[in-house]
Amino acid sequence: MTTIAYSRRHRVMAGDRLSSVSDMVDGECTKVHKRKDGALIGVAGARHIAMSVVRWFLAGEKKASKPSFGDADDCCAVVIVRPCGKVEVHDRCGWAEQEDDYTAIGSGMDFALAALDMGADPARAVTIASRRDLYSGCGVNTVALDEPE
Repeated sequence: MTTIAYSRRHRVMAGDRLSSVSDMVDGECTKVHKRKDGALIGVAGARHIAMSVVRWFLAGEKKASKPSFGDADDCCAVVIVRPCGKVEVHDRCGWAEQEDDYTAIGSGMDFALAALDMGADPARAVTIASRRDLYSGCGVNTVALDEPE
């Protein structure tokens, strides 16, 4: 699946690069992105669903073209950070605003959260999670939230 981590203190989102299908490594991909207005997105889960969510997000999140986040068997989870710093987690069940100092999603989430609990920045947390999670790896991409005006 993936590991995505975000920290309000560091204002950084990080994601691993491993792409897998079932139990096979399928290559590498970028899972964290920054939109022109400064908003960030990180995606975990079924690649075809996640990439349709990324395209929708980068195009401005038009309600009429909002994609499905999947069903119980094939879904994705998403972390969106607005330019104002608001953090949202979206999945097939809906969305929730996160008020914690940091958050993580994906199969390596527990490892990343433990690393963040111990003071790691998001890139380090994803690196640590990748050492234990079978579905995370191949390096780390990061995107930073710009300082507010």
